[in-house]
Amino acid sequence: MAIGGFIGALREKTSIQALEEARSALEAARSYEVEGVYIQNYISDIEDKLKRMSHLHTAQFTMRETVEQCLMLNQKNEALATQMVLSSAAPLLRAALNFQMDEEWTLSVYQARPDKSGKEVLCCVAADRFDKRDANLTRSWPIGVGHTGSTYAKAEETVVPDLSALQLGTLDKLPSSISHDSDAQRYRSIAAVPINVLNDPAPWGVVVATSSKANKFTLDHDQKGSLNAEVVRAFAGIMALSVATQR
Repeated sequence: MAIGGFIGALREKTSIQALEEARSALEAARSYEVEGVYIQNYISDIEDKLKRMSHLHTAQFTMRETVEQCLMLNQKNEALATQMVLSSAAPLLRAALNFQMDEEWTLSVYQARPDKSGKEVLCCVAADRFDKRDANLTRSWPIGVGHTGSTYAKAEETVVPDLSALQLGTLDKLPSSISHDSDAQRYRSIAAVPINVLNDPAPWGVVVATSSKANKFTLDHDQKGSLNAEVVRAFAGIMALSVATQR
């Protein structure tokens, strides 16, 4: 009887140990599964960034080629040069910015020009938009008004991840004379970069990219929006070069 009891206890101990080992193995498997998903997402994110950086590199190469062609224009025309450069690489820039079918987006070039009264305003001279609207049908911006006008006035870039953020308060409220009812829906995130040409005391104009999706443009290097902002900066640099060729 003693021997039988000892064997029974041994079997019970072995069963408990086996159960604990099974639980440990299950927990390890779940941990590996979570790590596997994390690693896969990380790899996918890296592949996406590499693809978009490749599009940006190709876009820059294409735009530089067009800048060279602008040197052969019969008459110097700064606005025409920006139009030619944007048109040559628009699909590549869209891919680099990862614009989607369900997204309302714009990529525009504004030049500071005097209006009929002689007051300087920012007029759109080149544009690539989700609605295919011509540049001359896009509203102009007074200096200091809106993110386009303020970017020009301060000669510094503006990046806003979410224009609907509560902490902005009424900072982005536009005058009724220039605002549109669709602004809140269409313009959720923005990146605006001044076009600084040579040693000019003021910017030539401003490059503006907008999206109906929040956090499309950010300064956080851990988010995809930081790469989008970098694309806009690179585009503004090429715009400055294209304008310089017409001087």
